[in-house]
Amino acid sequence: AAGQAGPALAFAEAAREQEAEQNPHYAPALAGLTALAHYATGDAARGDLELAAFVNHDGVRATDGVLLARQLRRLGAESSARRALTAAVNHDPLNQAATTELVLLLAQQGRWDEIESPLRALLAMRKPSRGALEEVALHLFKQPSDTAPEVRAALTDFFARPAPDARAS
Repeated sequence: AAGQAGPALAFAEAAREQEAEQNPHYAPALAGLTALAHYATGDAARGDLELAAFVNHDGVRATDGVLLARQLRRLGAESSARRALTAAVNHDPLNQAATTELVLLLAQQGRWDEIESPLRALLAMRKPSRGALEEVALHLFKQPSDTAPEVRAALTDFFARPAPDARAS
């Protein structure tokens, strides 16, 4: 992967310079691509700087955050993936895909102190993924029973309701 990252980094930096003047709409996506290439070449410090540019940009699209987080996870940059997803959800709090990915990541990382707010937001959405919530519950119920009592209560309440009948839609 590192061998392919060099050309990707050169492309991302060239595109970023060109697009900054011509079309600033692409700036966050190009910052994310540049960050990803830096992480892939082993330059985590530069990756962190570029990720900060992505996270702090006003035009971050939730879909870009989700895609970036998935690729960062493939590189083992878990905390950076969490930052990208958090930015995606902060910029578009009603984006169910980004919120679902963030909740799953937080559960997989055992970050129970951070999960309550995005979980409650997800549960308030139209049709939260039962499969994703089952995975969160599996991670949580492996923990001691006093871990994240509010999260436990919210999940218990969700699963106490009957599953919607797919034919009723």
